[in-house]
Amino acid sequence: MQVEIDKLEWEVKRQSDIGLILAEKLNKKIDECEELKVRYESVSGQHREMIDECEVLKSEVARLNNLILTMEIK
Repeated sequence: MQVEIDKLEWEVKRQSDIGLILAEKLNKKIDECEELKVRYESVSGQHREMIDECEVLKSEVARLNNLILTMEIK
């Protein structure tokens, strides 16, 4: 009877150790995902700024084109 109890206690300890290892790995992956999220948000913000700058440049080019056209007409 004691042998079976010892086996069960050993199995419980083994399962507990496995659970702790898996929890540690999961926490590490969660941290990696958080880092990626922060990097993505940073890059996304930079892309938004670049897109906004491009839109401003496009409107400036259109304005200059219109100005050139009106100068050519005169």
